[in-house]
Amino acid sequence: MWLGFTPRVLLGTAGTALLFLQGGAVAQSGDSRVAITGGPDAAGQSYTWTVANQSGVPIVGVDIPHFRGGLFTPPQGWSADCTNLVGVGVADIGGICKAAANSPRFFITRPNTATFHLQLAAKGAKRGVGEVRIHFADGTDALIGQVIVPTRESFAEKFSPVIGLAIIGGLLIVFGGRRKQRKTSICDTPSSSR
Repeated sequence: MWLGFTPRVLLGTAGTALLFLQGGAVAQSGDSRVAITGGPDAAGQSYTWTVANQSGVPIVGVDIPHFRGGLFTPPQGWSADCTNLVGVGVADIGGICKAAANSPRFFITRPNTATFHLQLAAKGAKRGVGEVRIHFADGTDALIGQVIVPTRESFAEKFSPVIGLAIIGGLLIVFGGRRKQRKTSICDTPSSSR
């Protein structure tokens, strides 16, 4: 139940588009009721998203996925509840920051917007894409895909420098051994007497 309403899930249809603009991106799904702009700052440690209501039904809640989030700040008049924010004894896994309007006067109505901020903890997250769930006052939801969010680095991305050095070291050992073997075989060949 969401603010007294029983939500129904309304999934975005095919045709999700991602338009790149200066200072972030616009994520828009087949559901044209919402547009989300924003993403990371230049350092990649702070994310800002602006949610724009393009429908006649007020937005009452927003769920944003994250990885290694440290501090989530919803707009004034909204409360937040986040899972797996970085902290002592917290698993290093992804989570969700759920924000909800505290009263109808803070709902996001058309053509208004609201801004949400997420400060990341130390390194370990990368810029990726995810789905943001928007909750409307009529009990429906919209999934907005292709929103730029912090995500987990893959194993290959995390350890690629170490893997690369190991491969180079292995190749040097192999080629060094072959070179030594060729020198030894040349020296061991008997010279012909005249």
